[in-house]
Amino acid sequence: MAIIVRRPGKVDGESHDIVVRFCQSLRIVEERDTDGTVVRVVRTILQEGRDKPVGGTELAEASGLKRVTVLHHLRRLEDLGLVERHAHRYMLRPSSLEVLMEGMRRDTLAMLAEAEEMAKEIDSEFRLGERKAMTMKKSR
Repeated sequence: MAIIVRRPGKVDGESHDIVVRFCQSLRIVEERDTDGTVVRVVRTILQEGRDKPVGGTELAEASGLKRVTVLHHLRRLEDLGLVERHAHRYMLRPSSLEVLMEGMRRDTLAMLAEAEEMAKEIDSEFRLGERKAMTMKKSR
């Protein structure tokens, strides 16, 4: 099993801008988001919500999208940890995307360490390490 980070470069011969590529690499963009609305919401929150919380109506006006569409994507971005909600207003959660990535790196390493400990317990419970040792002895 591997953690996959997509590094899209070109689609149909065209280079994507950096915000599109960032959203694709973190799988913020879903297959059904064919019109790029989530990227427009991300770009708008980066511009409008980096210093102060902004409402869904303000973000809809700034992005040119319907309010319901903006709110749908904001809920998803909140679940991903990119934005945080203050009452009915949203803002970029970290001070920068670089800080976000550093936090994701720490969280991922902690998650992998915990999973490794669970894997050791499972191996022990099901005696999986013994099976590997037996297989190695037979192959000699």
